[in-house]
Amino acid sequence: MFGKVSPKDDYQQMALDSIASNKITVLRGKAGSGKSYLALTYLTYLLEKGKIDCLIIFCNTVATA
Repeated sequence: MFGKVSPKDDYQQMALDSIASNKITVLRGKAGSGKSYLALTYLTYLLEKGKIDCLIIFCNTVATA
């Protein structure tokens, strides 16, 4: 669905490794750093391959410091 996606830097690589290796991963970073995009593309890939059954996505609409 998203085509070929690859991490742009070491931090994105670490985020992708964490998503792939852990049941729960919390990503934190500045806006536009690729947190949601990396997670969504990787999990969509797993969904398309039948390795997971569903995605549950939530967001905090309250600003945090």
